[in-house]
Amino acid sequence: MQKKFIYNFQFIVLLNVLLFFLNLGLYGAPLRGDEKRLKQPDGVYVSVKIWGDEFFMHIESLDGYTLVRDTGKGWIHYAFLNADSSALIPSG
Repeated sequence: MQKKFIYNFQFIVLLNVLLFFLNLGLYGAPLRGDEKRLKQPDGVYVSVKIWGDEFFMHIESLDGYTLVRDTGKGWIHYAFLNADSSALIPSG
């Protein structure tokens, strides 16, 4: 009976250790103005600064202007507010 308890205990400890290490990869890494390079559809890279995490992201040019991707072709553009100031839209 005691031998079975030891095997069950070892199994539970091993399972918890494995789940702990698997869980580490589930957290997003916050970005705090880190400089990254984003690829345009024609293959050219644009240097940007990124703030945010896996839920919200704010991207700026190196000179401080807000950038967004257009939903159609994926180009990175300077951002403007729409007419009712509820969303950012690409400048085109």
